[in-house]
Amino acid sequence: MNEDLLLQRIRDHDPTAWDTLVELVGDRLFRAACLFCASESDAENAVQETFYRFAKTLSHFRNDSALYTWLYGILFNVVRQHRRDKSRLFFTEDPPEGEAVPAEAGVALDTETAAHALDHALHQLTPEHRMVLILRYYEQLPVNEIARQMRCNAGTVKSRLFHARQQMSVLVPQSLNPFASERT
Repeated sequence: MNEDLLLQRIRDHDPTAWDTLVELVGDRLFRAACLFCASESDAENAVQETFYRFAKTLSHFRNDSALYTWLYGILFNVVRQHRRDKSRLFFTEDPPEGEAVPAEAGVALDTETAAHALDHALHQLTPEHRMVLILRYYEQLPVNEIARQMRCNAGTVKSRLFHARQQMSVLVPQSLNPFASERT
């Protein structure tokens, strides 16, 4: 669907336009929020807050960027503000006591273990390093767009990517680390 038409429908208070917007970008925003946030609940709240702020600031959108890029910028600011408001994030990789893992869960457990290892390592990075990795490798944004989103220059982004990949190589075994051999 044409973004300009969708925006006009939203501005005209067409309720189906909101459904269309959520269908188009909701899942993608939620996946990004899950990478930034410590819990799925925090990610859901961040996405809801993103759509709320979008509705409040719709008149400021000038079509200088793609709609998703603008929404992503809002999400990025929501997460950053949430992080400032919370003194610390809590993450645990230990299963609740008394829960047994079924023997046939081998492959699923390996995938889950790898995902937990990556998630745990990502959350050990500084917020700036975590965000550049997420924006570069999960959202596949170019360095210049990351610099614009993070309000810094491209050299800073490249430096953060370098240092974040170095930290990930220490925190995650080589076989599980998708950032180990990547170049900026």
